[in-house]
Amino acid sequence: MADQKQEATDDDVDAQFPMSTTYQAKMRRTDDSGWDDVELEVSELTVPQLAQVSRIIGDALRAAGGLDLIAFAAEHDTEVIKALSIALRKPVNVVERLAGSCFFELVIAIFEKNREAFTRRLGPRVFAMLATFTTSAEKAAPNGNGPTSSPTSGAMATSTLSATP
Repeated sequence: MADQKQEATDDDVDAQFPMSTTYQAKMRRTDDSGWDDVELEVSELTVPQLAQVSRIIGDALRAAGGLDLIAFAAEHDTEVIKALSIALRKPVNVVERLAGSCFFELVIAIFEKNREAFTRRLGPRVFAMLATFTTSAEKAAPNGNGPTSSPTSGAMATSTLSATP
């Protein structure tokens, strides 16, 4: 019964937040004679894609501190082009010929699609695990030598976790 309930919940999430979305983009012709429409699929990254993208842009992302996605993509264009190529499953020369606005739109779309996947699919489970861990740690704390619980500490933790996108 619990498996059926979980399956229904996963199906609801899949319907509300599909695994992939099709985008229409403009791509410069190889002979520079104009623009063609191209259909590109933005989807959740696979495990190998995550690993590849992380290797390409991971250091730059960590060094950036905060994340202004547009500024990051403009400053680290070579790395972002390679990462976008992997995410879209298209050759680098296709990504390089995208119209600038389409390039940035797709960077944002891939970021949002994968953030959405983590938040919607994993968020409730991660928050539940954190709540269980926090409760267990508070119960295990010996006579004031560990974390303490106050009437507001649980509410603050929940509020902080809920506010994280």
